[in-house]
Amino acid sequence: MAITEFDMKRPTDKQMEAIRNIERNLPYIKFVGKSKQDAFRFINEHMELSKAAYRKHRSCVSRPSRIYRQETTNHRPKKSPQERYEDYIENVSLNYVGCGGDDWGGFESRAIARKLHSFEDWQMAGEP
Repeated sequence: MAITEFDMKRPTDKQMEAIRNIERNLPYIKFVGKSKQDAFRFINEHMELSKAAYRKHRSCVSRPSRIYRQETTNHRPKKSPQERYEDYIENVSLNYVGCGGDDWGGFESRAIARKLHSFEDWQMAGEP
């Protein structure tokens, strides 16, 4: 495939990517040139302004989300060991459904799980 004179003058893929980033950060500016030289001038004129707009946008967006994430994680109530044990029994009781006569893991299978997996043994095992 031969390279034509038009291909040599057309902006490169890297230039077009830089132009798309500039146009995304500065939506009021559009590239209307058709040559590598036009693209080079456009990028040189607007790159620093585009970078500044991008940094400003990122700082406005990321700070509130970090603060929100910090606030929500700090105020979560921690489960007590007894509550974590009950969650464990809930999961383990499904193994004893047939023994207790339950068809979905009800009271009987939980009672069997509590007998076979006592709270003290669960704590000594390191709270899986």
